Amino acid sequence: MSDDPRNPALLIGVPTHTEARLLVESLEERGIRAWYSDEPSVFYKILPPFEVAVLVARGQIDQARAALKAAEAGLAEAKLGAREEEIGRALEILSAVLPAEGWKP
Repeated sequence: MSDDPRNPALLIGVPTHTEARLLVESLEERGIRAWYSDEPSVFYKILPPFEVAVLVARGQIDQARAALKAAEAGLAEAKLGAREEEIGRALEILSAVLPAEGWKP
């Protein structure tokens, strides 16, 4: 059976339980059966030490990978937007502080 919890598929390893829990919650909101584990298992050879394995039902691995990819793209876009906002604020501050003709040593 593809949804057998005794035969899960490894989606990703993350450094903390908090990240794993948030990822599992996000996957479950999309109807993907997911859970996490830091217990030694067959994944100990795949994951770096101390990483938490995020597991999904084997029959939903492609759907889970697509959701993870979409989430990563959204996060990258959000980080870029925040960075552009920071740069805009810095330019506003500089323009208020520097003389209109520009800075001269």
